[in-house]
Amino acid sequence: MIGVGYSLTFSTCKHGDLSSVSLSKYTFFIQNNSKDTFRYSYSTMFPDTSILNNMDSSLIYPFQQNQIEFPVYLLPNFKTGGWVEIFLFNVDTLQKYGWQTVASKYLITKRYDLTYDSIKVDNNVINYP
Repeated sequence: MIGVGYSLTFSTCKHGDLSSVSLSKYTFFIQNNSKDTFRYSYSTMFPDTSILNNMDSSLIYPFQQNQIEFPVYLLPNFKTGGWVEIFLFNVDTLQKYGWQTVASKYLITKRYDLTYDSIKVDNNVINYP
């Protein structure tokens, strides 16, 4: 459950054959300790609290834990003073109002402003509530 997995793999291309490349990433977990179901979004533009429509397609079900991963290149300064914001959205609110209304009226369930050190303290687990 520790945050950074540094596994860089590079391979050669032979006659148009492109092999997969594995990049280093930060791994977090969202623990949903409620009866509600959520989706999440993130931003790396702290302290700007604008909500981006980059929601992951997976649902975070009640009393379940979901893994989320960020390639290190998306958070280049995270380990040395950077931030990531995680936004939780109740799926019922999204279905009832739609994305435009949720974003314009800031109808988030919870926002987490995280540093590398703050997420490490909790073993990379973001607990809701």
